[in-house]
Amino acid sequence: MTTTLDRPTGVPAPEAPPRRRRRASLNTVLTYVIAGIVAVASVGPVIYAVLNGFRDNGQIASAPVALPDPWVFEKYELVLTSSGFWRQVLNSALVAGLTTAIVVVFGVMAAYALARYRFRGREGVYTFFTIGLLFPLTVAILPLFILVRSLQLIDNPLGVAL
Repeated sequence: MTTTLDRPTGVPAPEAPPRRRRRASLNTVLTYVIAGIVAVASVGPVIYAVLNGFRDNGQIASAPVALPDPWVFEKYELVLTSSGFWRQVLNSALVAGLTTAIVVVFGVMAAYALARYRFRGREGVYTFFTIGLLFPLTVAILPLFILVRSLQLIDNPLGVAL
């Protein structure tokens, strides 16, 4: 219990309820185990590839799943000091930024119209967008290439972003 000196109003502070210990349910534990397995399956190959970048071809051929011994830094030095690598990083960042901006702007406009207004054909438009999520992109590659070529956006970051 606190005294009147602890609070300026002179009213004692209420006592905190006693803490209860929660037992982790089986579902919670199972969820964390599955999430851990997915994380290891996702990050594991990336770590493997990065570590193999510090090995030469002979080391990789003789022991594919070993740590680098000795560590070879020349491959990463060669890549990080080349101007072509940094140009490609800049191009990738530019395309990613353009794509994100285009998707966000048009996605927000479509979502606002579909959420706020009632109009004839609204459900059809919503269904069209939903079916578009099920459409495999590999089927659309050729028509998209023809469209980008007709817009004369070949070798242009905007063409890749679109």
